[in-house]
Amino acid sequence: MSEKELIAPETMTVEEVTQTTHNHPLNDRWWLWMHGMRDTDYSKNSYKRIGDPITTVEQYLGLWYKLQSCVSDSMFFLMRHGHGNDDEPIYPMWEDQQCSKGGAWKFRVPLEEATEAFHEIAIRLIGETITDIPGEIIGLSISPKKKAVTIRVWNSDDSKRDHSQLRLPDKEHFKEVLYDAHQDYAKNK
Repeated sequence: MSEKELIAPETMTVEEVTQTTHNHPLNDRWWLWMHGMRDTDYSKNSYKRIGDPITTVEQYLGLWYKLQSCVSDSMFFLMRHGHGNDDEPIYPMWEDQQCSKGGAWKFRVPLEEATEAFHEIAIRLIGETITDIPGEIIGLSISPKKKAVTIRVWNSDDSKRDHSQLRLPDKEHFKEVLYDAHQDYAKNK
């Protein structure tokens, strides 16, 4: 699969992606999670894992093709399976023990550019090219609002909040970066 196909996979059909004879394994397992926009329950059970763990580029692209039309309708999370020595899935909750000492860089993206923006970061995330130390990046989320979406890149260590380490697409909406520490949410709860 060429670099162009990874960046602009819309040139391939779902069948072409999922039926390739050579898979491209990822260094880690990833889970796609969903939380309904109208769901007011934010307990661990309210987050639903979608499908099997993502272990190849082709698996991610196959899921992506199926989900891209609903990215602006629900909250989606792409989370690393486990961090460090912990082999438990990382729940997309700031209270999760693997998330609680970290935080997230956030970006506001116009609704009409949300699908492409999420995909561009997701490819960097699962391909582990988003930073020089990709293991510290534990997830990605998208949360729709009325006219835009909020995209967050989750990290495991709040002390490493300098956004200059991120390799982001050269787009205007990735230039304004805010960082939220998950511990701040706990203090305000």
